[in-house]
Amino acid sequence: MVEVRRSMRNAGIPADVMTIDCLRTRRRITLVLHDDQPGMLLYQFITIEDEVGNEFQRQALAEVSTETLFDWMQDYFG
Repeated sequence: MVEVRRSMRNAGIPADVMTIDCLRTRRRITLVLHDDQPGMLLYQFITIEDEVGNEFQRQALAEVSTETLFDWMQDYFG
């Protein structure tokens, strides 16, 4: 399941969030595009029950492809 969220912008944080959930494993990949870090993708591997933490991994957005996302889902949700 994929969801785009406006909750951060609604709370005054200049960022857009997308979550990719696996309902079978209850795991979530959280992707953040933050206005203060243009060109960077911030991401976390968490569970659906967990709240997003402060520690994000970072990767240049130009280096993230659909294949990257598919690999993350296959590895983390597998």
